[in-house]
Amino acid sequence: MVRKDHYLNFFTGTCLLLVLFMLSSVQVQAQENENGPIIFDRFYNKPRGAYNIRHLLNRLSFGVSSGYGKTYYKHEFDNAAIIQKPGFQPIIFNPTSLITNDTITTAYVNWFNQVEGVGSLPINTATDYITSTDSTRIVYKSTSRGIPIVLTLHYDFLKYRIGVGMSWEYHKVKEFNPKYNTANLASFQPEIQKERFKRYFAYLGGRVWNYYDYSAVVDAQIGLYNLGVQFVDPKGIYFNLGVSVEKEFSEYFSAFVRPSIEYKRFQTSLPETALSVNHNMPSIFLNVGVQMNLPELRKCKISNCETQINHTHGGGKEWRSRSHPFYKKQNPHYGENYPRLYKYKWLKKNKLNPY
Repeated sequence: MVRKDHYLNFFTGTCLLLVLFMLSSVQVQAQENENGPIIFDRFYNKPRGAYNIRHLLNRLSFGVSSGYGKTYYKHEFDNAAIIQKPGFQPIIFNPTSLITNDTITTAYVNWFNQVEGVGSLPINTATDYITSTDSTRIVYKSTSRGIPIVLTLHYDFLKYRIGVGMSWEYHKVKEFNPKYNTANLASFQPEIQKERFKRYFAYLGGRVWNYYDYSAVVDAQIGLYNLGVQFVDPKGIYFNLGVSVEKEFSEYFSAFVRPSIEYKRFQTSLPETALSVNHNMPSIFLNVGVQMNLPELRKCKISNCETQINHTHGGGKEWRSRSHPFYKKQNPHYGENYPRLYKYKWLKKNKLNPY
């Protein structure tokens, strides 16, 4: 219950911050619109644009993306000992554990996600290999992969953006290999192989580069993660930093590619001892997705209107064109509808008479 309240408070606070930011930006925009020369309003019929609510929603963008990611697991033991039996996975135990008649009282396996105790573990001094962190480093590493699905909702103000989001990652845990002493220590496969990770985050970003229809946005995700039910303590805080390279197709539709790096960690504790294992799991991702927002102007109400730019039909109210699909510019300048001549498209450019 405490965990659920923690998640609820996080999202409530983030959403309230987003609403306050949206309302403050609308107020600033309204003040800017009122600062124009009054004399022009006496002689020109100034078009009336979108209502405030559409202007507000036009700055609110919904994004969805997916891609591929790799997670680099690493954990190192401190004040621990390990025993390697031929043909079995390595077993961890406390070097101060009681050993009587060549038997370890308590040892542990599957220390990655669900620690399991092994009682009265016999020692065969002829075949078993035993070492501790006093004499060698005990480090295990694994490179695993995942497929993320990310949903975001953010508000654009000037060149900045703020929002919230959530993601699911279908994750596959691969085999762990020892980094040191590989001749004596074996690899092991945790009992978990597939899991679905969840993330809930606040989203902050700013545009740092713009060239025609292309732009680059440096953004960050800061939030909470949940590794799933197969982990003893699956929840924590993570940080993700990336760069979104965006291509704008129209005023309310764009596509993007976002490479990013992420850092998170978790801990498993060995019962009945003071030992714990810290698992570092930095990740890299490459996501491809789209973003959409509500058009600021309504589509022209006249069904046979063929005007291709924002226009009025009397009364001063402004409409957008009915001629363009959502992935085309809604208010094109001269030459933007057909930037390449027909004769230069596809195989026609190799023909003597492309028409």
